[in-house]
Amino acid sequence: MRLKKNILLILVSILVIGFFAVGCGGDKKADENGRPQEFIKIATGNTGGTYYPVGVAMGQLFNQEISYVTSSAMSTGGSVDNIGLLRSNEAQVATMMATVCNWAFFGEGEFADNQYDDIRAITSLWPNLNHIVVLKDIKSFDDLKGKRFVVGAARSGTETDSYAILSTMGLYYRDEDGDKKNVEPVWVNYAEAVEAMKNRQVAGGMFNTFPPGSAVADLMATGDVHILSLTDEQVAMLSEAHPLYTGYTIPAGTYPNQPEDVRVCGYPNILATSAQVPEETVYDMTKAIFENLDFLETAHQATKFIQVDTATKGVQIPFHDGAIRYLKEHGAWNK
Repeated sequence: MRLKKNILLILVSILVIGFFAVGCGGDKKADENGRPQEFIKIATGNTGGTYYPVGVAMGQLFNQEISYVTSSAMSTGGSVDNIGLLRSNEAQVATMMATVCNWAFFGEGEFADNQYDDIRAITSLWPNLNHIVVLKDIKSFDDLKGKRFVVGAARSGTETDSYAILSTMGLYYRDEDGDKKNVEPVWVNYAEAVEAMKNRQVAGGMFNTFPPGSAVADLMATGDVHILSLTDEQVAMLSEAHPLYTGYTIPAGTYPNQPEDVRVCGYPNILATSAQVPEETVYDMTKAIFENLDFLETAHQATKFIQVDTATKGVQIPFHDGAIRYLKEHGAWNK
């Protein structure tokens, strides 16, 4: 009898809790206009890069400015990983490298057999600069032969850049390279790469970020490393092999122990989404971004490059209809 009473009490408690959960939470299921709540996950990258703090700020911004949106950022393996998250709808927005966006949409590179043509752009972001950070005794690409090098986390955009740049310079590490392999790859994220370099377990690593990137700054502060500077000829070689890459200069003093300008390569980053996300939602997110740029700048100075007039710069994939509508309203649509 006591057991039956206990079970009855439990059932009643569940019903009461459920009643109050529905009653108290009902208003949160729709905004004042009756728009159902939407959850927007923002896929970013490693916490030591630029993507993550900006993604966190965007999530906060969407929560503040869009009444029907609940948003948050998630740390991920990077751009290639983010394509999978958009495809599976585990994320609805992602910060990504232009190269990876192109490969996914056009079915090239990493996505030659796995095309994702539902990817859509919201806006161009800031230049993504490829920092090749190496130990002080590494003076050239040739010095990396036979050495251990952090190419990035598995399925990251950093790794795709590592391969594009290193292979153009005569360095190979993938299994398909066969007898040409002359570098030992290490597949870890930025935080692990920093520790590996500090412990001299690797000769160098690739870090993709807008300067000053925190992981690179951490390493440069040790005084034991430097950023490998490319020659004009090397930049030209890379641009010819991979046209999206162009040369950039990191001014002296950007990082600790950086007395001279450093020549690197890079290309735009893109804020992307899926064609399946509703037009009104993307319109409201685009509006929230461009009308609150001062808020985003508190997250990272790279966001100073986000401007409505340059929203389409360097973007080769289609834009989402919601973003197009906002850009047209502000005279910034030039596609």
